[in-house]
Amino acid sequence: MDIDVNNVGYGSDRIRVVDCDTFYRVKPVKYFAINQEMSAIHADMFGCGHRALLDKEHRAWMIFRTRMYIHNLAAWRTGFEAETWCQEGHRLFFPRAVTAKEVGGGPLFEAYNHWIVLSMEQGRPEKPSYLERRLRYPPTNERWFNPAFPKFPRQEDFSKGVVSRDKVHMDYYDYDYNRHVNNLSYIDWMMASFPYEHMDTYYTSFIDVEWKRQCHHGDSLVVETRSKDANQFLTSIKRIDATGLEEVVFHAVTQWEKRCTLV
Repeated sequence: MDIDVNNVGYGSDRIRVVDCDTFYRVKPVKYFAINQEMSAIHADMFGCGHRALLDKEHRAWMIFRTRMYIHNLAAWRTGFEAETWCQEGHRLFFPRAVTAKEVGGGPLFEAYNHWIVLSMEQGRPEKPSYLERRLRYPPTNERWFNPAFPKFPRQEDFSKGVVSRDKVHMDYYDYDYNRHVNNLSYIDWMMASFPYEHMDTYYTSFIDVEWKRQCHHGDSLVVETRSKDANQFLTSIKRIDATGLEEVVFHAVTQWEKRCTLV
């Protein structure tokens, strides 16, 4: 990654075959992986990356919310250029944007994020002032997005019926350096909750995600997807305790468009 005079980070790569679906188009989870990787490297280059905070300061970066606009699904072997920047703290959040475009082509996605820094000893978020002397922001006339995200939709708004409800099967590779479920696994579980026929016909054009609680080995989870109409869905991942009580640990709203609209 290169960082310019405005503190914006730039990186590039290409879409590999393992990143693609049966149409040789990129899986949405790959865009979330780019979003996570660009964010992690940028913070690391300012001396406050994941490992440095965890190993030396007993703090951990955790993503809380992402609003991702998908303009196009890149094809296999497509080269892309991505950029990222962070902004001044908003409430308890560290706002960050990651955008990507095809090399020599149009935009692929825009992701706007709320990150937190969690104190592992106290189990609560630090205020953004904790890192204000280390992170560097671009001038507001160069890059800026509104960090006051709209309120997350209610489950009651998605009343057309349950599309699917299935048990989540976690494995060893769902866990990360914090020994909790990595945020990308939730995206995989969400996408797997949609019928094959739907996936063959539509692609996600917008995904709004909240990671609400940490999950660990041994948790009993179910993934449930409800519909609002033919193109809007709410997916919730719920933890079930020993008494059968369900707690939402993750939810996401997705909007879909016909695959024929892809370039």
